[in-house]
Amino acid sequence: MTELRDEPLPDETVLRAQRGELAAFEAVVRRFEQPLRAWVAAHSPPGADADEVAQKTFLAAFNRLGEFQIG
Repeated sequence: MTELRDEPLPDETVLRAQRGELAAFEAVVRRFEQPLRAWVAAHSPPGADADEVAQKTFLAAFNRLGEFQIG
């Protein structure tokens, strides 16, 4: 199974995303998209749409970026 913590994401990337830089948030999505989809697919019932769940997860993360604390 794919682990979500294979490669750390630089704190600066998250800080830039929190400041509203869409390119930084896109980097976050690129880093976690495949591992998240794999995790969702492995933990969902047959027929579940892992892509939709991943998309909703990233949307929720984007909407709550300001609450994320590094460290």
